[in-house]
Amino acid sequence: MHSRNIRCGPDLRRGRLSAGRRTLPLGSPHIRDYRTMLLVLLFWYRKRPLVKRFHYILSSLFLYFSHFGNPASHLLIETGDRKQETRTGAHRVVLWLWVCDPGSKGDGWCFGEPDATMALPCIAYPRPPMPPVSVSVRVPATSANLGPGFDCLGLALDIWATVTLSRDIPEDDHPLGRMALNAARALFAAAELEPPSGYGATCEGPIPIARGLGASAVARAGGVLAANALAGDPFDRDYLLFLAAELEGHADNAAPALFGGLQVVVRERQKLMRVGVPLPPGLKAVLLVPELRMPTQKSRKLLPQSLSRADAVQNASRAALLVAALGQGRFDLLGEATADRLHQPARAKLFPAMYAIFDAAKAGGAHCAYLSGGGSTICALCTENEQGIADGMLEAARSRDVKAETRITAPTERGAEIVEAG
Repeated sequence: MHSRNIRCGPDLRRGRLSAGRRTLPLGSPHIRDYRTMLLVLLFWYRKRPLVKRFHYILSSLFLYFSHFGNPASHLLIETGDRKQETRTGAHRVVLWLWVCDPGSKGDGWCFGEPDATMALPCIAYPRPPMPPVSVSVRVPATSANLGPGFDCLGLALDIWATVTLSRDIPEDDHPLGRMALNAARALFAAAELEPPSGYGATCEGPIPIARGLGASAVARAGGVLAANALAGDPFDRDYLLFLAAELEGHADNAAPALFGGLQVVVRERQKLMRVGVPLPPGLKAVLLVPELRMPTQKSRKLLPQSLSRADAVQNASRAALLVAALGQGRFDLLGEATADRLHQPARAKLFPAMYAIFDAAKAGGAHCAYLSGGGSTICALCTENEQGIADGMLEAARSRDVKAETRITAPTERGAEIVEAG
């Protein structure tokens, strides 16, 4: 059967298919959709009898979208009188997919001179990259609530952990690694994919557990982001946030872990709404991290079941003031804006030195101080004298027999990011 050459190269990169002196616009050098392929085939078989044209087009579509790697097909590049096998990602010339007579020699498929009943035009495009077998993700620590923003405000801090999913990691009983692995499995279940067998997970970094710095959210956010890469990125980050928040039970830590910066997040039934708030430059965070552990589930049991109208108005108005003050750089308002009547008074029963440490931070020049997340870390926001504030907080803690250490850091606008995939 006589056939024409279709030359891809410059014409294809410019989005046009050449056939003799006629051209057909394609719109994209990577032909992947049925509609465009159908136009190409209609043009190619326009002079064939109607029945054969119908048969050829259906066969071409079936073979084209059943992947070139199918053992029931063989690709040849035709350049003049020479034929050679295609190379992965070839762009330069044209492809013929020869389908031979079932009665031909061998297994019925052409590997030498074609004994073909028809030739099907195909267009080269790069092979899609294989999903990685190992993924490492950096995730920032977070500080949630910021006083009155219970379960709806969270701030990413420039302290990082690395979550890794890999076949080279054996499963173990470390709680953060187990959380990351369970989060990865949850993502595969949401994507209706079989979770890959033999994978383990680690979560490594200077973020302590049960201290109010979002360690569990770091592990889960890192787990879903790494698993999403392993699965071929089926979901966007908003869905990853929803999935991580479902595992966490709340989204105030997961939102800044995935998106960075200061995040306001609220839930409406099965939907999360998130808005990032711009932060003023020069803001620092001084952390006092006690040895005291305050697991979130334990401290939540102390919270009141209801609030008076006055307390509800107090917290709602301060949360709104806090977002506005940070957005406009009004540091003078942060002290009042971080006042809280919902969770901090209740959690002070587990951490009696908390308010004294708040006062010490403000006396040293901090704009505000609050209990980070469920505790026990206390975060003081400032723009100067960071070391003096840290020393004052540590002295107040030691004078009340609280063993602790301090750390000076800053908010970060960066969220979780993939650092290695292979």
